[in-house]
Amino acid sequence: MQHQEILQPQTNRAMPGILAFLATCALGGAHLIVNTASFLTESPKNYGLYGGYVLGVSAVCLVFALAALALYQSWGQRLPQRGLQIVTWIGCAVISLLAIYTLTLAITTQDLRYLTFAGPGPWSLLAGPLLGFAAWRSGAEQ
Repeated sequence: MQHQEILQPQTNRAMPGILAFLATCALGGAHLIVNTASFLTESPKNYGLYGGYVLGVSAVCLVFALAALALYQSWGQRLPQRGLQIVTWIGCAVISLLAIYTLTLAITTQDLRYLTFAGPGPWSLLAGPLLGFAAWRSGAEQ
């Protein structure tokens, strides 16, 4: 029982970074899976578009996710905290703009596939604000 009490405060303190990490990885993962499936079914294949858009966007999501997580992990203390906060704030802005764009697109076109589990809507709606919260909260603790 004593072991759980020792871990509890650290887990609660890290929760903003963990949630931002999970939501942003989900966004990048959904992007990778859906667009890879689309790429595999298209002919002819556009490898440049796949590499830049599919792999590139997923990699950027992973960078944002890891920056948010690093703000709250002991291994992240070896990295410049201000730089991690800046990357996390940039992720918040970019992904929040994606959420606004996706919602606007879904409303104007009445195409709700953007808001499905595999679409960018739900994940960007979660990831953007969670990245902002993680960056803000880490700054408040310093």
